[in-house]
Amino acid sequence: MKPFVDAINSEAKGLLEIEVFFRGALGKPAQQPQLVRDGVADIAFILPGYTADQFPDNAVIELPGLFRDQREASLAYTRMIAANALRGYEDFFVITAFTVEPHSIHTRQPIASLEDLKGLKIRANNPTEAATFEKLGMRGIVMPANQIADAIGSGAIDGAALPPAMLVVKTIVTLGRELNMRVTVEGVETAQQATFLDGINADQVQGFLLWTTGLGPRRQRRSVERLAKKACKAIDTPRI
Repeated sequence: MKPFVDAINSEAKGLLEIEVFFRGALGKPAQQPQLVRDGVADIAFILPGYTADQFPDNAVIELPGLFRDQREASLAYTRMIAANALRGYEDFFVITAFTVEPHSIHTRQPIASLEDLKGLKIRANNPTEAATFEKLGMRGIVMPANQIADAIGSGAIDGAALPPAMLVVKTIVTLGRELNMRVTVEGVETAQQATFLDGINADQVQGFLLWTTGLGPRRQRRSVERLAKKACKAIDTPRI
């Protein structure tokens, strides 16, 4: 967010200046679309998943297997909005639209075919993904990412759908803990990321979120648990 704002303010040279309000100062995440409609905010960072009823066609972006990677999905998403193919965007001029990387399913037991997945309880990121799993014979269970490790350990789920990057981060943090090393994660920008890192027992973080939550300079190291608690409180996100 900050690099975008700095670039606009620099290039506009006084013709336009963006002032950013952090920590939900103008409204909670689910209120962002209405803030723009009401003129309280001129620009907002909107997460359609928080108000899925207002953006019902976004479910098509969540369907597994449609896109090769995050770039392809983001381009398709942007073009569908530009073509007025998705409901809910009529009141807005969309500056940019993007997605997260595709999920892959990770399980303890080897999986060689769809048949091997039938009947397994698989963590899903959203109801659309869960419904897709159900159609393929799995039991889709919507669950926050920071609950996955405990759920697999207790047998509540048999596996999880995750972006590969999250699995890599979890593996690195776990390895560090096994070697009795303190693990500091850089580039943390959102409360969800901080909560996930807290759930996998990272020690400290550095990143833009420190600045937005008032915990210190973006390069300063802070306790993950403290940051997750404060960030989630600031944006009213449940910390589980």
